Amino acid sequence: MAKKNAEPGKKILYICSKLEYRFAVKKVDGEFVIYKNLGNGYDIVVSGLDNGSKKINAIIKVRLLYPETQIVETTTDITSINQLDLLLIITVEKYLNMKDNTEYMNFLFGRGSEE
Repeated sequence: MAKKNAEPGKKILYICSKLEYRFAVKKVDGEFVIYKNLGNGYDIVVSGLDNGSKKINAIIKVRLLYPETQIVETTTDITSINQLDLLLIITVEKYLNMKDNTEYMNFLFGRGSEE
């Protein structure tokens, strides 16, 4: 059985350092991933990069964190750093500007429905 690393590998750290937007490397569900919380109820998780393979086979998942964590978009078959970076720029811009997450904002500010 393969032993899980306690620290992220060089590959994922290198890829993270090459991205246009600032992302973090974080452990999610037992795997080191590239991670960004957008601060509006969405986060972005890039998995499939913390391994010994020289190839890139990344998966981007956008998650809505409230009321329950759910995946709202998945992009697969990402095979280069340039492709990953471009897709992340597009994804961050798309979800960073989401303004219609009223339930999440009400949760943050402790307001109930005002109807």
